[in-house]
Amino acid sequence: PPEVLKDSSVPFAYAASVFWGEKAKYIVAAGAIAATLGALNGWLLIQGQIPMASAQDGLFPKIFARVNRHGSPIIGIAISSVLASTVLTFRFSEHLAQVFGFMMNLSTLSVLTPYLMTIISLLLLLKRDAIRNRMMQTVSWLSIGFCLWIIYGCGLEVVAYGGLLVLAGIFIYFTLIKPKK
Repeated sequence: PPEVLKDSSVPFAYAASVFWGEKAKYIVAAGAIAATLGALNGWLLIQGQIPMASAQDGLFPKIFARVNRHGSPIIGIAISSVLASTVLTFRFSEHLAQVFGFMMNLSTLSVLTPYLMTIISLLLLLKRDAIRNRMMQTVSWLSIGFCLWIIYGCGLEVVAYGGLLVLAGIFIYFTLIKPKK
């Protein structure tokens, strides 16, 4: 029943048990755990690499370019983890499924933002260089539309948090990076 699914902390596992039996609940739960761990692993890997690459390009404080003896951007991983944990504490009182959904949407937004900026940059370069490639322009505009549609689907609260993160990055750039250039 919808009212049970609405209040369930494991709605997919519950639905699987209704349709395919009790064992299906555990299979779906195991799949959800594997997906969560995979997403977490990917997030951990990317959250140190992006600040490190930005620092190497001179767009972020140099401390983020520091790596440990294994080549891992330990400072970026540590600071990003603290920031992610801080965001999670604001959501701690909510249902676990809601927190998971929020974090997935926030990570989606954080991955889409550079894509969106890259596509916009491509369109500006095409215009600046007077390149009239209709296919490239069409694909670029469709890509922008897709990114905006997905960002809209993330929800207003996620976009607000993402906006705060972007503003923090702009603040860091103009206070710590640009004065040195």
